[in-house]
Amino acid sequence: MRFLVVDAEHRTVRLVEADDPQHVYELAGLDALHVDHAIVARSNELGLGIGIAVFEHGLFAPPAATFYFSIGRQMYAGNAVLYAFDAAGETISMPRSPPPVMFYRSYREVEAAIARDEIDRPQTMMNGAAIWAWPESPQ
Repeated sequence: MRFLVVDAEHRTVRLVEADDPQHVYELAGLDALHVDHAIVARSNELGLGIGIAVFEHGLFAPPAATFYFSIGRQMYAGNAVLYAFDAAGETISMPRSPPPVMFYRSYREVEAAIARDEIDRPQTMMNGAAIWAWPESPQ
């Protein structure tokens, strides 16, 4: 299967072939026991979705020591693995034309992109109220 490895520090993306997602996590410098998964995009018409695995505490790391990228309006911290899935939720090969990735050279560039309304500020909501927003330290 094909996966997309995002290297935030070197600002590169590369498609890799692997039978085992664990191997791809290692290529990306991720520990499979400490990742969060999210849906990047989904098309019910095509029966295809794109998922992402990132370090679970990446957004809590000190901003000056972290590398960032975005896909669409969503910002991510650190390296990542993107994978495709079908309508049943089964992992399938990543399309050869993955979604565009925008890299940021610093957290200041991220703040500027948020100010220009190009990306959303990451936050945690509870009952409609923000209880955390990047780049605050977690409570």
